[in-house]
Amino acid sequence: MYLINSFTRITDVALSTGEMAGILQRVAELIRVCKHMDNNRAGGNNFLADSRFIKDDTNRDMIYDVHKISYSLPNYYSTQKLLNDFSFLINKNAKIWIKGVSGSGKTSLIRVLSQLWQHETGYIKCEAKRGQILRLSQTPYFPCGHLSLFQQISFPATGISDSLEKTDNDYASIIKILNELKLDWLIERCEDTLTQSEQQRLAFARVFYQQPQLVILDESSSCIDLEIEEHIYQLLISNNIGFISIGHHPSLVKFHDKMLHLNGRGSYTVRSLKSFNQISTTDITNIISSNEYSSSFNNLENEIENFDFKYELIYDNFNKKNSLLKIN
Repeated sequence: MYLINSFTRITDVALSTGEMAGILQRVAELIRVCKHMDNNRAGGNNFLADSRFIKDDTNRDMIYDVHKISYSLPNYYSTQKLLNDFSFLINKNAKIWIKGVSGSGKTSLIRVLSQLWQHETGYIKCEAKRGQILRLSQTPYFPCGHLSLFQQISFPATGISDSLEKTDNDYASIIKILNELKLDWLIERCEDTLTQSEQQRLAFARVFYQQPQLVILDESSSCIDLEIEEHIYQLLISNNIGFISIGHHPSLVKFHDKMLHLNGRGSYTVRSLKSFNQISTTDITNIISSNEYSSSFNNLENEIENFDFKYELIYDNFNKKNSLLKIN
């Protein structure tokens, strides 16, 4: 009986070793990528998928040069391209609103730009150095451990020492930023007790402290009040920080110069939003708080996007009839 139990334990060890080997392979790949990023820290983040598209001229104001990229979901089950032959130029002080229905590929585009997902064709050229582009998600990430508020705001620092060796001016700057975001009382509270709105505002404190060239906002202000949201965007503009916003809220219209609309079937449209920059937050608040919010919002979307919704209705009805015929 003892011998059988021993052989069983040996078999279990073999299975655990096999699982551990797969995990170690992923950890080794992560370490390799991190070392590669550290070696390129002083330089730019140029990454090209096709050398045929390399340009000799360099635009000093350019951050991203996207040329005819195509991509789909990174699995073997989806052949539908989320975006096809997409070309776009993102300069410093950009104010771009990415819009589209859920599942149209808005966040996927950010992942492709961030090199988290691979694109199939074309190239992406990035002239910004490491640390000059920050990305904020809807649910901010705060590192675990006994970290100070200062260390949370200075994240992502490359080491704890980078967060500790600061001057009085740095602390004064953070206190000023917290006051601007109406978070001056935050020093006495723990992050576990923060609301979603407070967490999102604390994430913006990182942006204003680190002063990147570009910040990518993936519904990063979805839980913030309209008045504070407007103040945050005004601070981004006054600090010459470019931004790319993903969101559905109509209050985002007035802060952006361009709207990139993705339909989720591979195509996209770009439209100027400069004519909407004069919309007041009060008007937006009145629209949202009114009983006719739904119809007002739809009218605003129609005015902004200028799409042929009749075609969409015909397309949906055709699919529904097709489904009914298959069922019958």
